[in-house]
Amino acid sequence: MRFPPEKPSSVSQLIGNPTAFSEVKKWASEWASGKKQKPLLVYGATGIGKTALAHALASEFGWEIFEFN
Repeated sequence: MRFPPEKPSSVSQLIGNPTAFSEVKKWASEWASGKKQKPLLVYGATGIGKTALAHALASEFGWEIFEFN
């Protein structure tokens, strides 16, 4: 039987660039407090954790994920 991998529930559970993670959390905190700012654009190569970061951030801030292609 195969189980799906456990998803991180917060940004602190991610492994990667701590500077980028802190910038994203800063942006999210300001966004949540109502500060008017530009949207966050996360881009990069396939498999580097963009979706994992978005889901962890949403989980941490209690936001709902809405995806479309």
